[in-house]
Amino acid sequence: MISAKYTIRNDRELPNFKSKLRAYYKRFYKLRKFQYGRVSLYGTTFNPPGHEYIGDEYHTLLRRKFSNENYNLRREVFLGMKEGLREDELEERLMNTLAFVFNATVDAGKDKSGGDDVVVFEKGLVSETNETMECKIINSMIKIDLTLPNEIKYDYKYQWVEQLQQQLKIMEEKKESLTKKQIKKFQIPIEFIGYNCKL
Repeated sequence: MISAKYTIRNDRELPNFKSKLRAYYKRFYKLRKFQYGRVSLYGTTFNPPGHEYIGDEYHTLLRRKFSNENYNLRREVFLGMKEGLREDELEERLMNTLAFVFNATVDAGKDKSGGDDVVVFEKGLVSETNETMECKIINSMIKIDLTLPNEIKYDYKYQWVEQLQQQLKIMEEKKESLTKKQIKKFQIPIEFIGYNCKL
């Protein structure tokens, strides 16, 4: 007996949100091998030996977001939106994100009405490779994640944001008397303010 093809519609009909999350995670996971063969973390098309494939980094980021990240808490901390999204609204965002990630796996293509060009040198391969905007954005997200300090990366309650804001307030109030030595003793490095803007 041949079973019908399993689709996103089947995911949306699952009995509870937890099972839907599991199904979406599997769909994101299946895309891990398709999008980074032509994108580099090092500013060139070709990665150094041992770094040709960054699907592992994609998977690590994916797993952390699904297992540990509270999306509504993140919205509240960074956007000031205290009213959380409903499960159906979260699912809608999941679907949109899945479509975005899928688009990152698709070659943008280009007009080759004059016939296919033969790629001989590395420069030719670079010119023939057409990254989608989605691909570039996801690549940038992974770059940022790889450089995140652990104090930020694994703080799932985003306590570092409040601590940083408190420290900045102290700096503003005591800007005339605060020394560099005192600033270095802050629990959260002031340099983290840049990550507050990126995330």
